Amino acid sequence: NVGIQQLTGAVNIIDWIMRGHLPGDTGDKHGMIPVPHGQKIPALQPPTPPPETPAVPDPQKQGWDAVSGMDEYLRPRAAQLDELLKERFPKDWVAFFSGREEQYLKNPVDAVRFGIFGLPVNVDIVYVPQFTPDNIPLGERLVFWAPGLVPIEDPASELGNGELAVRLNKYFGAWNWSAYGYVGRWKQPLGAVPDLNVAPADVSGLSNFYYPELNVWGASTRGSLFGGVAWLEGGYYDSREDGSGDNVFVPNSEIRSMAGYERQWFTDFTGGLQFYAESMFDHDVATDARQAVIDQAVADGADRATVEDQFFLKDELRTLVTLNLRKQWLYQTLTTSIFVYYSPSDVDSYTRLVASYALNDDVTLTLGANLFTADDPRTMFGMNDENDNIYGRIRYGF
Repeated sequence: NVGIQQLTGAVNIIDWIMRGHLPGDTGDKHGMIPVPHGQKIPALQPPTPPPETPAVPDPQKQGWDAVSGMDEYLRPRAAQLDELLKERFPKDWVAFFSGREEQYLKNPVDAVRFGIFGLPVNVDIVYVPQFTPDNIPLGERLVFWAPGLVPIEDPASELGNGELAVRLNKYFGAWNWSAYGYVGRWKQPLGAVPDLNVAPADVSGLSNFYYPELNVWGASTRGSLFGGVAWLEGGYYDSREDGSGDNVFVPNSEIRSMAGYERQWFTDFTGGLQFYAESMFDHDVATDARQAVIDQAVADGADRATVEDQFFLKDELRTLVTLNLRKQWLYQTLTTSIFVYYSPSDVDSYTRLVASYALNDDVTLTLGANLFTADDPRTMFGMNDENDNIYGRIRYGF
């Protein structure tokens, strides 16, 4: 018989206990097994349990916990924050579009996380003392499209420019329901400061780009459905510097929402589909304000096409469909996946192809490609249309 014993401390020990008789022998009741020549050897004994380690407090029992440090220390709980709220934490798009593993999409950040448990709802609080933006293509490793080379100004390193995120969540059956809020800034330099010392006809008539102030409020739910996982979420993006929507140099407020479903459809094959939408507030006001600026610049001698490129305004409703397929082969040593983003409104797309083979327990070989298509270089994936690439990677883990 083979007994499997689980000891306290999550240490699993396979305990082989042999009990029986050899042919022609009556055996022994004291744990001794006779052998053909009559010589006896001790029966196999369970291995000696490992020494006890100091108990780690269970935050769920003590009612709270706190962690500070780099992003890696916060990831176990920060990764559970809702998708639209996670969007407010910095991303490394250069690493992602270059073919690095998906975990490197998260840009490291110094932060403090505080959790409170045992209340009617669980509370997670994440504070980032210094604002950290997305790492976006700036022409160093990946090219990018821009109407003019304008510097980007980072917020001053002071407490008032930190970031705060709060999440309340509670399980009802198999579904987790959450409400959250974020106070900080847009993660990309979507704000612009006009340069009053140059003529409007100058395409570089901007002093700098910057990160406008932003609040986010939202709610979400996630749980099991028809053998898979489904999620639904909505958030209000409050652009604090453009409450009326008539400032052409700052993004308007908007509503963002998403719904998705993922499941294992058959052995070693997983597929998921997600729909995402952004609905801009006061789009008509923004359109009129943009046209007024363009008309004034053209009257002062600027080229209309050039100014229109500079003052790009996205559609009132931007939509994005995401398809994620993953298949494992050869006893799960070979993994192939395809991740497709397609925007029906922007008519652009991003496709991420990956094939990974585990040569052994230590070495993994990966081949992949990042492909972009677009009709307009001013859309999200259109700005990266020249960044198509094929890559290979050898990873050794120890």
